[in-house]
Amino acid sequence: MRRFIGHVVAVVALSAVSPFLGTFAHQLVGLPSSTGSAQAQSVAEVIEGMYAAVERQAAAVQDYTLSQQVMGFDTYSYFEKELVDGHPVFRLQISDGSGFSFGLGGEDIGLGDVFIYGPKFLEHGIYAGTEQIGNFTVHVLTVEGDAAAEIVPPRGPDQVEYRPRAVRLYVDAQMMVPRRIVLEGDAVTDTGPQALGIQLDMQNFLPIESMLVPFKTTLQIAGMSVDVMITEVLINAGRPTA
Repeated sequence: MRRFIGHVVAVVALSAVSPFLGTFAHQLVGLPSSTGSAQAQSVAEVIEGMYAAVERQAAAVQDYTLSQQVMGFDTYSYFEKELVDGHPVFRLQISDGSGFSFGLGGEDIGLGDVFIYGPKFLEHGIYAGTEQIGNFTVHVLTVEGDAAAEIVPPRGPDQVEYRPRAVRLYVDAQMMVPRRIVLEGDAVTDTGPQALGIQLDMQNFLPIESMLVPFKTTLQIAGMSVDVMITEVLINAGRPTA
């Protein structure tokens, strides 16, 4: 699925996922934060809130393994913590190669991907207010124009080139976790650019030890919808042996 996503859009490679989007990049994120609030009025407040949530939860985690089910196939991915500019970022170490990655931090980044893409939102992002996703209030951050390519760079020549025109990040106002990632742009094909929108929805968050895990992620792209279900999360269990 990583390769499939890469060849279609060349950009979405979560974790999410995050999870993710992101990735998420599987979207494993911190537990609800008392600092989360629908009153945030700036990109900096939202991104700093996301930083704080990840820092708290990553402190007790050295590694984790995700088992997923994608289109009837069972897959797994193993991540280990490293420090990037002093911040915890979990990088993919082992995978069976067919797992689903998503998010804005890169195809091999899981928890902590906000430390990869966050600075670009701080530099170029616009706070677009709040919206509702179901029962949840979310902050909306947008990056548009040429700056969108700094968050989602075009790929090629071995992958389909994707030229983003806008990136929208929807962050839960209480938990400070991504609930939706939307990309708007053009896929460059042999017949010329074709408009292509991508949407990732992270759902069914449940606490697993010190983390909150989106057990369902839905990818919508080119009229197709794919559900990715997490079936097991192992935290600090070490490197898989099989």
